[in-house]
Amino acid sequence: MPTHHRYSLEHASEKKSMYNLIFLGSHAKYVDDPGVSHADDLLYLFDARIPLFLCDLGPLVGALVTQMSDCNLNITCVADPNGALMTEWGTCFTGELTEEEQGWSEKMVTAWTNFAAYGCVRHLFKSTMT
Repeated sequence: MPTHHRYSLEHASEKKSMYNLIFLGSHAKYVDDPGVSHADDLLYLFDARIPLFLCDLGPLVGALVTQMSDCNLNITCVADPNGALMTEWGTCFTGELTEEEQGWSEKMVTAWTNFAAYGCVRHLFKSTMT
C-alpha cells in the first residue's frame, strides 16, 4: 500500500496572497478574511519578488492617494522609504518578503528539503515565529 502525506499551510500573510492576484481587488462577495489561498506557499518557496500583484490593491491604492495628498503630490515625499506609505506597504512595491515572511520561508524550505531527502517533513510548524 502506498504511503500518503498530507501538507497544509495555515499561515496567512498579512498583506500578500495569491487570493489578491486571482481576484485583483474584486474580492468575492461576503469574504472578509480569505485566509490562506491555494498556492500561497509558493510565496515562501521561491524568491519571485512579484511587486503589487500579491497585495490587496484596494487598501494600497487608498494609502497611496492619502500619501500623495499629504505630500502635495511631491513624488520624493511619496516615495520616502521612511514615510508612512513605504513603511506600511514597501514590500508590496518591491515584492520582497517581510522579516516574518522570511522566517516562514526558511521553515518551508527546510520542510520541503527534508521531505525530498527523507520522505517526511521532520519539522513542526507553529502559528508563531519561535
